[in-house]
Amino acid sequence: YGEVDFINTIVEDKPPYATNNQAIWYLGKSIELLSQCDILVCKKNVDNYNGCFIEKEIAKRYGLEIIEVE
Repeated sequence: YGEVDFINTIVEDKPPYATNNQAIWYLGKSIELLSQCDILVCKKNVDNYNGCFIEKEIAKRYGLEIIEVE
């Protein structure tokens, strides 16, 4: 793969404003980071985790390579 930069899509920041659904705010930030990626590396069987499932589905639909690890 040549030179590789890893981008962690786990967001540690707090929402800067009151929100009715923090999970969606965090997912939005993760998707923003995902937009900088060419490859998504994720665990197998992420279907039980809403945010991870959605990130993987976005990667699939937008043509990113997906590498699943144990």
